[in-house]
Amino acid sequence: MRNTVKRGDTSKVGRITIASSTEDVKCDHSLQTKRMSITITMGKVEMQSMHNIWRKISLVIRPRRFSIKRALFEIIGVVLTLQAFVVLILQIVSMIRRQNRHLESFPHLSLQEVVIGENTVQIYDYGHDLYESMLSAIDAAQKSIYLETYIWKDDQVGQEFKQKLVCKANQGVEVYVIFDSFANTVVPGEFKVFPSNIHVLKYQSFNKPWYIFDPRRYALDHRKILVIDGSTGFIGGFNIGSLYERTWRDTHLRIKGPATAHLAQSFIDHSRHVYRSH
Repeated sequence: MRNTVKRGDTSKVGRITIASSTEDVKCDHSLQTKRMSITITMGKVEMQSMHNIWRKISLVIRPRRFSIKRALFEIIGVVLTLQAFVVLILQIVSMIRRQNRHLESFPHLSLQEVVIGENTVQIYDYGHDLYESMLSAIDAAQKSIYLETYIWKDDQVGQEFKQKLVCKANQGVEVYVIFDSFANTVVPGEFKVFPSNIHVLKYQSFNKPWYIFDPRRYALDHRKILVIDGSTGFIGGFNIGSLYERTWRDTHLRIKGPATAHLAQSFIDHSRHVYRSH
């Protein structure tokens, strides 16, 4: 038996088909709308992220206002960092020298005193002979001792010099000492402590922040002077330490006579300058 569709049923089928098509169009439009909204939302998120990134970058690269205080602290930080680096290098060099030190002596001359006008002059090019003469002069001091040096080691020779000075100070001799603070950075602090009856000045180039801008402050105190009672003086290139006793080649003078007064005055002038600057 055949299934037949009546004329009235045909219109119903058409209406169902049109309704289905309309619903499909609505679904497609809804999907497109959702996709567009999702795309717009993602775009907004990306734009917001880019905006945040650029804002952070601008904060990093934005030029800061110039501040004298900040600039001064930065300069001081750089100087202190450089000093710490130099101290580290000096310690490394000192360790290498101690490991590779040769204790053998070298040929040297034993010269006689020379009379020049009213003065007698003795030349030394061997540290051991020089130190013996300096320590003997310190032992003979009656009134005053002026000692200025660049490097003063805390080894056997350095300790002997310090003990002699302490002994003379306890005897009532006026003892004045100047040494370069930076050059003795690697020397233990306890060695650089003296009794109160010894007048000590530690020369420091940069003891005030604004001295960084003064080129005259970039010099260290390389002077090596010893004056005994204003009548016997030593001046030259030898520092104080066992390193310079037998394996170091340098030149030093001992002067006896009126010319020693010029060394004493030079020491006094420099000590006053150091005292005022500190």
